[in-house]
Amino acid sequence: MQYFFISFGVISFISILAIFALGFQTTQSFDQQFPQLFKQFIQTSLTEDVASALVIKQPLAMGVSIEQAEKSLLAAAEKNQLKLIHRESLDKTLSTKQTKQALSIFSFLPVAVSQQLLQQHPHFAAHLPFRMMLYQDLQGQAWIAMPNLPLLLHGFKQSANVQQLENLIAYEAMFKVLIASAYATE
Repeated sequence: MQYFFISFGVISFISILAIFALGFQTTQSFDQQFPQLFKQFIQTSLTEDVASALVIKQPLAMGVSIEQAEKSLLAAAEKNQLKLIHRESLDKTLSTKQTKQALSIFSFLPVAVSQQLLQQHPHFAAHLPFRMMLYQDLQGQAWIAMPNLPLLLHGFKQSANVQQLENLIAYEAMFKVLIASAYATE
């Protein structure tokens, strides 16, 4: 019985070392910011839920109406060269007699950026077009949200083009639109 526990301990120790080495080797091939972003993703997944971890959201500032936020969102998108290709208002479709919540989804496509990005990573097509949603939660708080693009961007395997990809993603433009909408500054 003693040999069983010793063997089990040795095998467990070797397995833990192998998992650590594999994890270390894997994370070395990703962008340097990926481990921190992934850590934040895991923390949000555990404290809230996975759906919350997959988005970046900002409440609308006090006094900013959904209409003002939408107007600012569209102006900021145009200013930041994000082409609006589709707008879907789902509030009438999803509202019931008990709940009436605002929900609009805006789809943007930075055409030249998308073409270059798809040449380097064809799988990125699953994430296009970039979307933003303007919605109201059950408590009546209005929000503007977008996918967690930094997590996706920094999850690419590291290459000479990582910095170029970061610029191509147009994350900064999307974030500027999100903030402009939340504070109705455009």
